[in-house]
Amino acid sequence: MSKTLKRVLEEFQEREKRGVSKYGTTVDRDDLEEWQWVQHAKEEAMDQVMYLQRLEDALFLRAITGRANRTQSPSGDGGSPSRPPLPTEEPAWMRLLRTIARPFGGTSAGSIANEQKRGET
Repeated sequence: MSKTLKRVLEEFQEREKRGVSKYGTTVDRDDLEEWQWVQHAKEEAMDQVMYLQRLEDALFLRAITGRANRTQSPSGDGGSPSRPPLPTEEPAWMRLLRTIARPFGGTSAGSIANEQKRGET
């Protein structure tokens, strides 16, 4: 067994322990209708999209500024950090995201870049 698989399995086991502690049951429960399982899955997927968007925004900011995302503006007023002008060449990770996302209708990284170019942000 690979180290990676071992870590994944350990995380699944830990997650199930937390679920049993929090909800008193595993996913083997039979008190939910199918549509409720679908709703749970949709909510989990929406959370995942939020996490991915947050990570994408941080990677984008790092690519154009060379630093990690900050929760405060450079002035310390708690506002959004100002974004410097885009580099003349698109970062390689953004090209990869665009290629991967093409079958799904685009990527928000491309939208951010286009907004930057048009001065909309």
